[in-house]
Amino acid sequence: MNNKTINIWSDQHLGDNIFNCILFYNIKNYIEENNITIHYYFYKEYYEQVSEFNCSENIHLLEYKEGDEKSKDLGIRLWIANTNFNINFYNRGENPNYDILYVNFFNEFLQKVNIPITLSKLEYEDTELLTRYDNIHLKYNSKYSNLDFLICNSTPRSGQYEKKEEDWNKLIHKLNKTYKIVTTEKVEGVHCTCDDKLSIKDIAAISTKTKKIIIVNSGVIVGLFNTYTLNNVEAIYYFDNIQTYEHPKFIKPPNNDINELYKILNIDTIESFDTIDNSTISINFLVLFIIFITLLLIFLFYNNKWYKKIKKYIIPNGISRIQR
Repeated sequence: MNNKTINIWSDQHLGDNIFNCILFYNIKNYIEENNITIHYYFYKEYYEQVSEFNCSENIHLLEYKEGDEKSKDLGIRLWIANTNFNINFYNRGENPNYDILYVNFFNEFLQKVNIPITLSKLEYEDTELLTRYDNIHLKYNSKYSNLDFLICNSTPRSGQYEKKEEDWNKLIHKLNKTYKIVTTEKVEGVHCTCDDKLSIKDIAAISTKTKKIIIVNSGVIVGLFNTYTLNNVEAIYYFDNIQTYEHPKFIKPPNNDINELYKILNIDTIESFDTIDNSTISINFLVLFIIFITLLLIFLFYNNKWYKKIKKYIIPNGISRIQR
């Protein structure tokens, strides 16, 4: 069979490129069985991270430079907002959810390049994630293993969400007192993936055995669409001013407000405990101390020689002999 080459290019950010890798996972077997080569052009600055998601030797990662599409045949611009596609960011069809939009967008691409595969969901399976999780578990002495919360609090760069850092950090500190958590952007006193320079795929590996995930919708979120995370995680609470997801485990808190998680996660008790200030604690302690000293003096008074000496001056009706 003659070798067929498909040229694709992207001039977008890291997350857009990893979304495209989800497509590649789903057509991996077909392109290998049919001797199809894909040339994928994108910015060199993302190469290291994207290469970790390259699932096939038939997919060649190549450098894109600004304006290359004007002088070279780079093929199809594989970007969700490419208006050359009938289904795109601006024309979503009947279902506006972002994961469904990507499925429909990818299916239109597959028709364009004559690959007879139809995606039904935005998901990828990669057993290397499980191996990577085990390696991280051993290398970092369980630091990232079996987390209660993975908090992907990286500051968004594309205007999709305005993160109020003070509110986020407050919640993170609350959770850190009770649960095993890790963040992706450093918060003082909390374990962070950036401490060990973990990649997006490392974070995806950690997520496969995490109970709950709190995330700003950024490039990191794409790695979560793996089979193991979607099957095992209890909930993914995401924050984004624009996008919504249809997958039932993706939950967008009311008003896109991080403070809503206090109610959703039932951590109001932690909040109320921490709002007791030092002055209140000091006053309560002082009252208890006074009560204790008073009770101690009464006890000593009725059980020592001073009480015995004055007892003879007390009569049953409470009037002293001196007064009488």
